[in-house]
Amino acid sequence: MVVEFLNEEFRGQPRQQGEEWVSYGHEKGNRVDLNFEAEEACIFARVDMRAPQAMLELICKIAEDLNCSIYIPETRVIVEPLLEALKVHAANSRAASFVLDPVAALHVIVSKAN
Repeated sequence: MVVEFLNEEFRGQPRQQGEEWVSYGHEKGNRVDLNFEAEEACIFARVDMRAPQAMLELICKIAEDLNCSIYIPETRVIVEPLLEALKVHAANSRAASFVLDPVAALHVIVSKAN
């Protein structure tokens, strides 16, 4: 079900990244990866924060269809597949700050590294 949906949504076949890993979307943009291991599957999504709305909607749709929650690695939180909740987390992400002001975002990253 998800594979057919992604084929339609991204209008094309996925790229094979490994024996059990396929990617939909763009290397430097919106992307969904499926990783199949044994009896489980993991879905990873990357959002291009320059225009996030459609991708955030897609992530919520997939999570709703699979009856699962969304894990946000940057903040280590789990959220329900509600668009408004996901938009709040996206707006507060490092990627969003980088889109708004790349120089300031890089300064924050460097200052945390020191």
